[in-house]
Amino acid sequence: MKNENKALPAKVTVRDDQMDKPTMDEFLASARQLLDQYQRQPHQTPETITTLPGYHEMLEAAVECGLSGPDVELDSEFSCRSPEWIAGASAEERRKWLHSVVRAERWNSEYPMAVLEALEGGQLAALVRGMAVDAPAK
Repeated sequence: MKNENKALPAKVTVRDDQMDKPTMDEFLASARQLLDQYQRQPHQTPETITTLPGYHEMLEAAVECGLSGPDVELDSEFSCRSPEWIAGASAEERRKWLHSVVRAERWNSEYPMAVLEALEGGQLAALVRGMAVDAPAK
């Protein structure tokens, strides 16, 4: 006779707000994709940079994984930051810098070239390298 009283395995559920949310690894992958696209096509303008597939993916991933959002402080000096500064910055300082770039790109008409300038100046590459070092080993 079979034992009919076996307990069913517990259901694992994921909240709706956790589904399809990019992780830090996915942000890094989208930023690397944009860097690769820029290296293959370096003569971008403010009008053409937005046509690269990685451009919108990186901006969206930054917001969706929490690197940019209403709870993040702005870096008032973000446009003056060098790749060396970013390389030596703390994770929180880099987060503020990236948030400021995202905000400037999306909402500040006085500084609409933030992503392009970060690509041209090497700051985005320094950010990706720094974040990759900070990422825990798997």
